[in-house]
Amino acid sequence: MNEKMTIFYSKHTGEIKYASSGEVDFDTFLENEEDMRSFCLRIVVPFNFEILENANRFKINLEKNIIEEREVKRFEPISF
Repeated sequence: MNEKMTIFYSKHTGEIKYASSGEVDFDTFLENEEDMRSFCLRIVVPFNFEILENANRFKINLEKNIIEEREVKRFEPISF
């Protein structure tokens, strides 16, 4: 099992765009490498299965430079 994972995230919003087990680089994206480099940053962190499997539930806090769970928005059903 990998001890590390790599997260690619938007340098403007902190939104996680891609997470992978192990240590990988931008060349993972093949023909999209330049596009990803233009708006993403890459960090290598200790492996966390929950983050890897549920990357859309997390984001990078750009001010604190930490991974945090996204705010969950709750919606009320519409009654007619």
